[in-house]
Amino acid sequence: MLVQAVLAASGGKKRLLDELDSGVIVHLYKISNNNGVSLSVADIGGAIVSLNAPNRSGDSEDIVLGYDNAEQYLASENPYFGSIVGRFANRIAEGNFSLDGKDYELATNNGSNHLHGGEEGFNRRIWKVELFEQERYSGLKLSLNSPDGDQGYPGALDLEVTYTLTTKTN
Repeated sequence: MLVQAVLAASGGKKRLLDELDSGVIVHLYKISNNNGVSLSVADIGGAIVSLNAPNRSGDSEDIVLGYDNAEQYLASENPYFGSIVGRFANRIAEGNFSLDGKDYELATNNGSNHLHGGEEGFNRRIWKVELFEQERYSGLKLSLNSPDGDQGYPGALDLEVTYTLTTKTN
């Protein structure tokens, strides 16, 4: 269910994108600059949904692959489109590793392998998003906490990812 409410927020816009079957609300955040570039990011997976930029003729075109709703990011054969993956990007064979003499068993989601952070990787999480604006740029900061033991990994991990669009100066 797409909701067409658009809310003003510092440095950009926030709109409701979808409500998942679980009742979780997913938002889409958009920032833009005076160069005609705009970036839209969903809080689910921190996914870059669209990046629009002017072509040679000056017409705006989306230059990334993205889905229309949150359910597609969860159900897709390619659920990593534009998403932040982790804690490890790629496969860990047999879903295990040793660190400092201790063996760790990870969640497996690619046959017997661990792929891009496991069954509940960062691409399936709702990220906290903060919009911001400075004199020469606007942006958004995404943050997420991955607790000790998450998907089998040792140690807690606090993550921050920042996207910014600079403005044209004359």
